[in-house]
Amino acid sequence: MAIVNLDSSYYAYGLFKFLKTSGYKPVDIKDIDTLFHLKNRESVIAIGYPNESVFKTKNQKELPTKFALFTSPIFTIPIVTNGTVYDDGAKTDSFEINIFTYHGFSGCPIINYKGKLVGITHGYTSPKKTNSKGNYYEYHGEFKKTTLLMPLLRDLLRQIQSQQMQLEHF
Repeated sequence: MAIVNLDSSYYAYGLFKFLKTSGYKPVDIKDIDTLFHLKNRESVIAIGYPNESVFKTKNQKELPTKFALFTSPIFTIPIVTNGTVYDDGAKTDSFEINIFTYHGFSGCPIINYKGKLVGITHGYTSPKKTNSKGNYYEYHGEFKKTTLLMPLLRDLLRQIQSQQMQLEHF
């Protein structure tokens, strides 16, 4: 899990301007469950982008450079799935959900019923089970808790403050 800070880059400024004019808004800290209040059997949703297609038209022209830097002919269709928490991972940084996820969901949000970000899609586990008909694998999506974000945010703030102090000394 990472927090990417693009503030000091020329390209970041253009990207932020493009996203703002396109109607995108950054995730606010109040939209994140930073203490991870999720419990077993609680309902959640996953939003992922597993399908990839290339959109081309017969008379497609190349985009101007300023747009080509921030757009792509490759698009994905968001898939929203519902599930329930299987294991809240009480003493770990990960938790498991009975939910459909697929390649391409990695890094996508897990949102609780209150609309708060509670996790990020990470991978899956397939524990081997046995029943009267034999062995089988039970699939559980594995997700990283948003509690991992807080140390990253604190570190980012320390770095920003350190850079500001260095600039003040010049």
